[in-house]
Amino acid sequence: QAENTALAASHPPEEKASTCNSAMEAGNSKRSSGKLEEAIAEYKKAQGIDDTKSEPAMKIQEIQNEIASKEMNSDELAYTELMTEALALEDSKSYQQAIDKYKRAQVLKPTENKPAQRIKALEVLLKDQEAQNAIDSKYNEAMKKGHNAMSDEDYLAAIKHFNSANKIKPD
Repeated sequence: QAENTALAASHPPEEKASTCNSAMEAGNSKRSSGKLEEAIAEYKKAQGIDDTKSEPAMKIQEIQNEIASKEMNSDELAYTELMTEALALEDSKSYQQAIDKYKRAQVLKPTENKPAQRIKALEVLLKDQEAQNAIDSKYNEAMKKGHNAMSDEDYLAAIKHFNSANKIKPD
């Protein structure tokens, strides 16, 4: 930028205006082609050549706002997708996978309460599911032993195992 300031001080106004306009046109061209960072560099160059013009600063601010908006829209879209996926996983009782999606959504929007609420609720459901799986496993094992004992015609052992299964799941 010191080079541009030296150019501005050492050249006649018409050359300064021409050089500034060239930088502005280059910035506009870069912006049109989606090269936003390069466009900002060109506008800064124009700003250094003629700091009395407000247009370069306005263009820089517009691009910075555009970049911020795209990032925000991208985060919003990603958040919405994660929340939708988490809900679908929750509906299919894939609680751990749903929790993982909610955690990722929470990183994108830490001030949102819903991901944290769903994580807490699903952690309770996950513990309940694990407890039920343990009960089911013990029940199935007792029933299997009872059927095996019946196959071996050991009816007393079969009754013992079926009674054990009945105590595990009385309904």
